[in-house]
This record gives sequence, C-alpha cells and structure tokens, in this order.
Amino acid sequence: MPKSPTNKAPSSPVKRRSSSGAGNASKGDLTKALKEALATAPENINVAATKVVELVAAGQDVVLQALTDQLNAALVDSDANTRQNACVLTAELAKKKLARLEPYLVPVLGNVLDGYADKKTNVRGPAADAAKAIVNSTNPNAIRVLLPYIFGGMDRTKKWQTKEGALNLIADLADRAPVQVSRCLPDIIPNATEQMWDTRPEVKKAAHAVMIKVCSTASNADIDPFIPALISCIANPSEVAECVHKLASTTFVKTVEAPALAIMEPLLVRGLNENKTAVKRQTAVIIDNMCKLVEEPAEALLFTPKVLPTLKRIIEAVADPECRDVCKRAHETLFMAAGSIELSEDETKIEFGSILATLQFILDKDAKAKKAKIDDATLNFVAGCGLYLTVARNFVPEQWSTSVRPYLASFMNEADIPA
Repeated sequence: MPKSPTNKAPSSPVKRRSSSGAGNASKGDLTKALKEALATAPENINVAATKVVELVAAGQDVVLQALTDQLNAALVDSDANTRQNACVLTAELAKKKLARLEPYLVPVLGNVLDGYADKKTNVRGPAADAAKAIVNSTNPNAIRVLLPYIFGGMDRTKKWQTKEGALNLIADLADRAPVQVSRCLPDIIPNATEQMWDTRPEVKKAAHAVMIKVCSTASNADIDPFIPALISCIANPSEVAECVHKLASTTFVKTVEAPALAIMEPLLVRGLNENKTAVKRQTAVIIDNMCKLVEEPAEALLFTPKVLPTLKRIIEAVADPECRDVCKRAHETLFMAAGSIELSEDETKIEFGSILATLQFILDKDAKAKKAKIDDATLNFVAGCGLYLTVARNFVPEQWSTSVRPYLASFMNEADIPA
C-alpha cells in the first residue's frame, strides 16, 4: 500500500468500472423476496426479512449492488411503510455480519440516518436500529469509509434528530473501536465540536457526551483528568486561561502520541492566540513539556502545521523576553520531535485517491484479479480500510489481510488474491 502524503477521510470515491457480481443465479428469487418484503404489512416484515437474508447468505452469486440500490430507493420511497420495511431489512442484513455485504451497506447509511427524523414516527426506531447495525457489523478498520456518511448526518441542513443520531453512532464507534477512533480524532473533533453550538439542546448534549467519549480513546493518563475542562473550553472560551494554567503546572510522564496531541491542539492554539502574555507563555510551557515525550516523529507531524507558525509569530512579535524564550524553546522542542521537518497541513495528509490508485494498479497487473472485475463498491471499501491503516501506520500483515481478503474473495478465489 502507498506511502503517500493525508489524513482526511475519503471524499468522493473514484469510479472504476460498472458494478457486477460473480453471477445472478439467485437473482430472480431474491428480487421477488425483496419486492414482497418491501410491500408487506409492517407486522409481517420480520418473517419477510428473514427470507431475504437467507437468500443473500446462501447465494454467493447475488448481485449485491443491485440489492442495496433497491434498498436505497425504498428508504426514500413516498410510502412510510416501505421506508420502515427498508430499515428493518437493512438492519437484518447487517446483523448477519457477512463480510461481502459490508461495502454495499455502508453507503446506505446516509439515507438511513435521514430516517431518524422521518415525518412518520414508525420509521424512526427501525432507522436507528439499521444505522447501529451497520456501524456495529462493519470492519473497524473501515472507519474512514463510515465517517464521511456519519459526518454527512451532522450537516447544518440536517434535522436535529439526524444530527443527534449521527453523534450517537460516533459514541458507538468509540466503544467498539477505540483505537481506530483515536487515530481519527483530527477529523472527529472538529465535526463534533461544531455540534456543541447547535440550537437544539439535544444535539448539544449528544455532542458533549461524544467529545468526552472520543477524547478518552487517546488513553493518556496525564491528560485524562483534564478532558472535561478541555471540552468545556471549546464551548466557553473564557475558560481557556484557567485550563492552560492548570495544565502548565502538570508534570507529563506518559509517552505522547498523535491522539493526545489532537485533543490538546484546540486549546493550545487558542492559548497561543490569547491577548495575555502570561497565557501565551504557559501554553508554550505545555507544548515544550508534552513534545519532550514524543517518541515517533510521525506522531508530532500532524501537530506542526498550526502550532509551529504560531509560535514563530509570537517569537518575532512579543515584547516580553521570558515569553519569547519559552516560545523559542517550545518551537525547538516541537520541531525536533517532528524529525526536524516542518510541513504544511496539506503535506501531512494521505489521500484516499492515492490508496485507491495503488490498489487498482496492483489488481490490474495481476491477470486473475483483472479478470475478476471487482466492482466500485468493493474497491472503494478496501481502499478506505487501507487509508486508515496507512494513516495509523499499522503495517501488521494480519490487519491488512482481514481488511482486504474477505472482500476481494467475493470476486475471485482467495488463493488467487495478490499479496
């Protein structure tokens, strides 16, 4: 997998070729069962859903893209019962935990999240069940495939129930995949932070709870006691000076990694931009103390684009000699911790497109893989897993194997999958 420069969640997937399954021997039976399930009375949907799930599980030749296309259409159907049934079907399919289904169910999440705020209340509960089932059944290493759909549910145009539901899904992820969540904090924190200023108290409350939970995934005992204060500062800037003062007098002893720096960055950037010289100086003390405990330069690199230039600006402008000296020391410590490299924010990122292009290159040069005609949904899903593993600098072969082989095996013999 590529050694490329970003850290952001995958944006628009790159199209490769038209989706196709390995065949369509079971297509007729499944199409009929799906049509009947979507049209059935809500009290009969569980039985009908079981039949659909059994056909999907038994039919290795089922065209899964066609299945989820029908589900997506049903989720926005004008009939409320159809929308409800589509949610139940989605939940039952996800609960079956078929690896080959994951790439197709994740893109359904956007419409499912909208169901949290459906004008018909009978749709809302099944929508929540479906969303949770998708998140809980998806490979944790596919977190960067999931997150864009969850963040989409927090868009300012969405209804408050959908925003609250999306936030709760991130909380579920933090429980299920704390390591993966910790490595995505640079993306999660800004999105969750924005919801702390929502006009609805339900959204604000959910955002605060999520921030507490996701920040706890960093697992840094030195910072853990300050997490509530760090989060409170986001909503109440007047508390920045007091929080900085407390942290400046803290002795840091634990190794500092990227997740801990991601939690601290909002406070430290604010502290450096405070008008009071004393707050700037204390903030620089915190940066100096923390960065002395960074063992891997790659862990500090993500912290440099915003902090190093700000420290440099203070060094050049501040009149107080003590503050200037402390900022110089912090700048030098951070610069050294990052491997004596200063990169822009764009230069620190690993692009989804780079991962996908490398995956396509590997498959295209293998005759059997090229003949398999692996579809877009699967390619994008596998590339998304690769994006997370690359950003997390996780190159354990077993992790890559479980994030690639089960999905490509739907299209070709597992023994033929390129290493």
